[in-house]
Amino acid sequence: MQRLLVDRPPYLDVWLHTDADGRPWMLIAMDVIEGGAIRDTLRLDFDGDSIAGGWSPYFLNGDGGVRAAAANIPTGPPEGIELGSRPPAELAAAARAWFDEHYRQWPSSARRARWKL
Repeated sequence: MQRLLVDRPPYLDVWLHTDADGRPWMLIAMDVIEGGAIRDTLRLDFDGDSIAGGWSPYFLNGDGGVRAAAANIPTGPPEGIELGSRPPAELAAAARAWFDEHYRQWPSSARRARWKL
């Protein structure tokens, strides 16, 4: 987990949640901010056994606290990620690389271009 939350860009926010059956999980998010406004939010669910993430269509307003699958978050490639049945350290490393890659791509991405910044 520490590998995922190292103190360098992209800076990540973490919210702790529990499923109805008592299983804990985290929602980890990266807000992309430009011109003083949130332009996009990348979100990832991490429960120690699996990760699932993609772009939040609502900047977590409406899908925060809800698992990606239940919120209909596209988790498929190339923009999403979904991995399971791996050690937590491997999942954390994959999640960190995924956030890092989106952070690097943002300045020249089609997602950024829609804001005409």
